[in-house]
Amino acid sequence: MWSAVICWGLANQIGEVYESANDQAIWLLPAYAIGFLLILIVTRERRTWRDILAVLAVYAIFFYAVYMQVMTGEINNPNFNENFFITNELYEFHRLPTLGIFLIFGVVKLNKLRFYQLIDHHLPSIPLSYALAGIIGLDIMSHSKIIALYQNQLLPFLEKGSISLFLSQFLYSSLSLFSLITILCVLSLNGLKALFNNRSSLGGAVVTSFLMALWVNYHLQSGYKSEESLLGRYIFTGAVTYQLVFFAIFFLITYILFNRYLLSTLVTGIFSVLIVLVNQLKVGMRDEPLLLTDFVWLKEMGLLLSFVDKTLIYKTFLLIILLLVLYIFFRRRLFYGAVCSSLFQRIILLISLVGFVAGVFSIFSQEEENKIIPEIPVISRLNNEIDINWLGLTMNARYKSLAFVWTKQLTKSIMEKPDGYTADRLEDIHSHYTAEAEKINRERFAQLTDRTVIFILSESLSDPSHIPGVTISEPVLSNISRLKQTTSSGLMETQFYGGGTANMEFQSLTGLPFSNFSSSVSIAYTEVFPKMSYIPSISQFYPEKQRVAMHPAGAANYNRQNIYKSLKFAKFFAKEGSEYNFSNPKTLGVSISDETVYRNILDNLDYQESQFFSVITMQNHAPWLLGEPEHIVATGEGFTDEQDSNLTHYARLLYHTDQATQEFLEKLSTVEKKITVVFYGDHLPGLYPKEIFSSKPESQYQTDYFIWSNDQPEHKLSYPIIGPNDFIAQLLEHTGSKVTPYQALLTLHLKQSSLSMQDEELQALKDLQMVQYDLTVGKGYLVKHLDFFE
Repeated sequence: MWSAVICWGLANQIGEVYESANDQAIWLLPAYAIGFLLILIVTRERRTWRDILAVLAVYAIFFYAVYMQVMTGEINNPNFNENFFITNELYEFHRLPTLGIFLIFGVVKLNKLRFYQLIDHHLPSIPLSYALAGIIGLDIMSHSKIIALYQNQLLPFLEKGSISLFLSQFLYSSLSLFSLITILCVLSLNGLKALFNNRSSLGGAVVTSFLMALWVNYHLQSGYKSEESLLGRYIFTGAVTYQLVFFAIFFLITYILFNRYLLSTLVTGIFSVLIVLVNQLKVGMRDEPLLLTDFVWLKEMGLLLSFVDKTLIYKTFLLIILLLVLYIFFRRRLFYGAVCSSLFQRIILLISLVGFVAGVFSIFSQEEENKIIPEIPVISRLNNEIDINWLGLTMNARYKSLAFVWTKQLTKSIMEKPDGYTADRLEDIHSHYTAEAEKINRERFAQLTDRTVIFILSESLSDPSHIPGVTISEPVLSNISRLKQTTSSGLMETQFYGGGTANMEFQSLTGLPFSNFSSSVSIAYTEVFPKMSYIPSISQFYPEKQRVAMHPAGAANYNRQNIYKSLKFAKFFAKEGSEYNFSNPKTLGVSISDETVYRNILDNLDYQESQFFSVITMQNHAPWLLGEPEHIVATGEGFTDEQDSNLTHYARLLYHTDQATQEFLEKLSTVEKKITVVFYGDHLPGLYPKEIFSSKPESQYQTDYFIWSNDQPEHKLSYPIIGPNDFIAQLLEHTGSKVTPYQALLTLHLKQSSLSMQDEELQALKDLQMVQYDLTVGKGYLVKHLDFFE
């Protein structure tokens, strides 16, 4: 029987594709008619109103799917008309007359016809849903969007005169697509009829998973819509399809695991709304999409919720409560029964779906030089055609989909293997920079451990006056700006906007550039640090009992409690979750004040022994809310009232940071112990609209820094722009301290910030990348030579 369906369908489809190119398909009509007649004859079941309703519902789902897919694909197109469903006539019914005839013939008693009686015993009988699925599937394949796809891929064969190649390629593509669509139509028809009868079914779960995935697909992409093209495309080929399939399979697995339709719909529905909402909030605050590593914040729900508007939290909470109440009321009244009819069916389906996902992930994990196996539908073209990994996670999510970014996070190595990575090459690096260290140390006479070093990462600190279009009633960082004129200082280039604190701290402590890691890495502390064979932290030069860390937030944030334990810090002061707490904490705005942090540093200073402090502040973290001083008012060109309000509150917080920092340094000046402070902002606050950076794009990723010593308050080195990984080298040069071979490498790397880069300095960049790979995912050859670091 299916041979009749297939022959009829292929004749029909070839006619559609070939006719549009050649207007010669009349010879296919007999095959079309014979196939249709056979389908009529072998279908014995009577048609009912539920069949008709299910057919209409399948059509509605299909047109909705086309609408959402095209909408998602054009989401970055500023000229796209969102009302195109009517204007572009996406509601195409090529086979509706055929379907109508088929349904009408259902009320005709064919067994009264003598012709039917002659052949009745010689033909098989097929379920009605199969025949309906075949006809609907063929109608779907005749849709202009599908035909256009065939034409783009297959008509070049006709233009070259290769009809045989055209037909062979057509048969392969058409049979594959027809089989997939028909299976989905069968499941949809059966599932919809079950739902109409108030019962659960696998088909109903498939339909719901598909519809929910369509909704999530569109609204996730709308979270970072930019209304501009990239390389002439508003979204890359395969991105929309990949994300749709990604979430549809995820939702379907949820239905099979729970095996209850209403409960699974509740769980997947709440999950869908939350990830869409959180994604939009994170993009707005940090210009970065929701990443898999962000789910670790669920352990710090209190802190996470403190960043979000309370009204939104209440509304979301009430919505979830309402959904739970409705579920409890309807769970025994609606869609009763199991999704899967047997345990065997559940196991087979789970194995199949999980196996499919594992196969896709396996393909991505075997990537070489950013390329995966070619000729795999959708994913090969999406991954291989254009490489934009270097543009970062947000751009990849915007033009290749968030599901693609998540897949990369799960499968991609944290760092690409550098060319020439061997044990011999690392031996050469060891020897070369041992000699470089000896050369540098001939002109340096101090030891860093003869002084106390305090690294201060000032949360979200960046002078608003650097931003074009921003006006403030008076300078808010006047003391820091004046200090920068007399001591080593400048601008620090950050890889992040509105976030990335943990990555800045990682770079400043280790000297390892975050930019060397794979574009799929989000948080070095959670994804890289646990895998490293050796941590070249600047803190290691100090006795363990003299290592102190401070961060006025939760100790578990970004794994810091374990990080500081691994780095053997004797004390870790945190807001909560740590053995040590801040004494007499005071709040400024919504967070613990910088003055509190500075006071606790002074309280824990050892006036006899040298110490190392790693300090992170929180005062200027979002949300921003401070009424004093009232005379400080900030506005931005084109800002909304809310944006101006946030900027004003932020500027007032910076004013207090400036005052507290000045007082802190004045107190350090009176200490009879050599002390050096490395002070820097980690990133800009995520309160600026993106348009404000258009005339000066680099300003979005530049913060302020200075290095100050109480014994040399006016000693200044000229490094106007550096990276956070350059602080170790600059600190050692600023204090005239001797270096290890690793620090000699960092010193040559630092020199690249000068205007004229020498070949030796360019080599340092490559060598640092080699060392970084060796310590993270490489063989750890240098760990055999700890004298390189110590």
